[in-house]
Amino acid sequence: MNTFTAEMNDEEKSIYLEALKYILGAEKTDTPENKDFLLQQAQKAGFDKKQLKALQRIKTAEEMAAEIKKIPSVRKKRFIIREMIMVALADHELSDQEMCDIYKIGTAAGIKEDKINDFFLWAAQGLEWQIEGIRLVEKDL
Repeated sequence: MNTFTAEMNDEEKSIYLEALKYILGAEKTDTPENKDFLLQQAQKAGFDKKQLKALQRIKTAEEMAAEIKKIPSVRKKRFIIREMIMVALADHELSDQEMCDIYKIGTAAGIKEDKINDFFLWAAQGLEWQIEGIRLVEKDL
């Protein structure tokens, strides 16, 4: 299990899973892959399928920010924002709505915009690295 989730209490883990659920639902895509991913993350956090279903479905960025703001640790808040960015970019696309929501949630939860920018840059570098890896494998075939 991830170091950050290992340090979280059950309420913080619930907020983390709600954040993932929120960002996956931002594009209104309730795919089997998204459900499987959420279940895997829930199980890593020590939650079962029933507990995952029992989590509230947060509808607005403001509500999500209010939940994250409850977490006293800045490190854990940053971790959640970072994970939201990674999930949003997993399909190699980032909608304006997803980006706007993440900034809104992060800043309202007390994370500086510069730090959120750093996370987006870090994630973009990771995508570039993945794409370059694919290009290296397929080049000259």
